[in-house]
Amino acid sequence: MKKTLLILVFAFIGSTSLFSQRIAEDKIDDFNHKHIIRTSWGEFDYSFLCSGWVRYNKIDSVTYLTFSMMNASEWLSTIEEGNNFYLKFADSTVMTLPVMEKAYTTIGGGAKGMSGSKTEGFMLNLLVTKESKEQILSKPVVKIRIQTTEGHIDKAFNEAKDQRLKAILKLID
Repeated sequence: MKKTLLILVFAFIGSTSLFSQRIAEDKIDDFNHKHIIRTSWGEFDYSFLCSGWVRYNKIDSVTYLTFSMMNASEWLSTIEEGNNFYLKFADSTVMTLPVMEKAYTTIGGGAKGMSGSKTEGFMLNLLVTKESKEQILSKPVVKIRIQTTEGHIDKAFNEAKDQRLKAILKLID
């Protein structure tokens, strides 16, 4: 009994720290005087993409979701600025989040630790408006589509992924 309880406690502690993100930066830039708020990097299940991390950024009134990934999938290179990232909700409505920026990074650039430290990195910035944030927070996301230069990729989005996305978006007002 004590062994089972101990295992449950460690599992709970591990799961809460694994998904805990916080505000990592909140400052006014010395040169451009813009207010910058960034969360810490949080692991996100990109089984539809590859291994990666996500952070939420706000620069003055513009907000982005930034995905940092290990470029283990050849189709990642077919995502371009101006492509779209679509979210389909349980009520069948669809939202578009434009890819505002993509960047290749150096070897290890997509890693946040030793895992993947020898793999090239890849980053995407998706624009999140106040209206799109409100919509994501108010309805369950059930499917995503990523537009590429060769077509698109569709993946189911389960409740756990939906809750994780909502938790990230709630960190910054």
